[in-house]
Amino acid sequence: MTTTDDDLEARLRETLHAIGAATQPPDGLIEGIHLAATSAGAPTQTSSFPVDMAPLAQPPRLTRRTPAARWTPLLAVAAVIAILAVGLGVVGVHRSLTPRPAASAPVTASSIAGMQWSNLPAAPIQGRSSAVGAWTGTEMLVWGGSPDSRQQKLLADGAAYNPVTRAWSTLPAAPIAGRVGATSVWTGRSLFIWGGYTTPDAVTPTSDGAVYTPADHSWAKLPPAPVPGYQQAVALQSGELVILLTTPRGGDGSVVNVQSYRPATNSWSRLPDLSPPPGHSVHHVAAIAVGDQIYLWSMWDHVVTISSNATSTVSGIDGFTFDVPTHRWKANTLAGPAVKAVDGPLWTGHQILLPASVPYCGGCVGPMVFNRTGLTLNPENAATSVIPHGPVDDTNPTYLWTGAALLAVNSRSFIGGGSAGAPSSSPGEAAVWDPRTKAWSGVADAPAGGAESPVTVWTGTSLLVWGQFAHYNGGKAISQETAGLQLGP
Repeated sequence: MTTTDDDLEARLRETLHAIGAATQPPDGLIEGIHLAATSAGAPTQTSSFPVDMAPLAQPPRLTRRTPAARWTPLLAVAAVIAILAVGLGVVGVHRSLTPRPAASAPVTASSIAGMQWSNLPAAPIQGRSSAVGAWTGTEMLVWGGSPDSRQQKLLADGAAYNPVTRAWSTLPAAPIAGRVGATSVWTGRSLFIWGGYTTPDAVTPTSDGAVYTPADHSWAKLPPAPVPGYQQAVALQSGELVILLTTPRGGDGSVVNVQSYRPATNSWSRLPDLSPPPGHSVHHVAAIAVGDQIYLWSMWDHVVTISSNATSTVSGIDGFTFDVPTHRWKANTLAGPAVKAVDGPLWTGHQILLPASVPYCGGCVGPMVFNRTGLTLNPENAATSVIPHGPVDDTNPTYLWTGAALLAVNSRSFIGGGSAGAPSSSPGEAAVWDPRTKAWSGVADAPAGGAESPVTVWTGTSLLVWGQFAHYNGGKAISQETAGLQLGP
């Protein structure tokens, strides 16, 4: 089949259109193409493609020339375009000029069990607890928090750590006050921070926030959210939206308020609230986003009168699903009899993990519960299976899903033993659960512990922990220091 000038010209324009939609060309690239074509004998044009390579509304037609002359410039431009396509990765379109590393397989439980701890370089900011933290894909972000256990001082600075370069950098000044207890979520592009306490008394939470975008090292203050005040807040990322769930202040458990924030337009929208069944006043909630579905567990309780001088507290857990596209709530069966507690659910890609936590019993006061177990939960049919008791499950550890295993790290305070069969555990202990073998394996003890609410992230290949750590002697904290740890190969 013969290829005509018009055919080749059309294909070149289609290629330029694809490149324009996929990339931001480096300075001088368009001029280079123009020069290549001109040097090969192409007619000079007085206009060039826009810098962002968007297609022209009425592209200039190439001037007809003799066969040899008119084919040469087109082939020259085609060669440059071919180099451009390979160099910028138009096949499998990228916007970044930095080559993406090949996706690696998730780190297995056995690999994690063999990892060792190392110290991070000193950070340029003060140690703290209750800071906001996130993993961006290349950096660990830290912002806010408090440097003292009584949280009398609130911090508004932050830093980023790159484990590849082993370098810290400070974040620019934020447009919001320092705080503890903020809810946050990584959107895939920015760190969303909202709410928390901006005064030491921690009585009235604030309802403002900001987003930090690492790509251009910039902050943007959020517009006022349509929240009348709240007691608990949970931020989740679903598609292009941040879904914010809040419970009203003052113990009003009659509703869970829902609002969405759209980063692209920097705007909020009110969504339908969740109204629990009568008598199931919401005490607190736990939630997870799986695609465009929000799974929420409502822990409820109410007091019933047993006799003229006696009352009892009745409690339970309800499950609900919110469909983000249709804005509809419905009850689900994900809070069946096997579900005794929900605290920090995790998504593995095909099932929900409910790591071990203290069973929920409303406002009851009782002895500590040991030998805690977790659950796996299938959102399609509500089928469950037990995650057996792990070595650090009774220490209220931090749980992370690594892509192939459940990692539990006890970074908190010392747990003493000797009473009522309580286990003896020290900060820095860790364990990993393999969902294939259904077994736990021990992990090397960390060289430091006793950090209250440190920033803890999984990078895809290693664990990063940063905060204010305590050194112990005989079960007592004898000193504190700002430190960072990495568990890796």
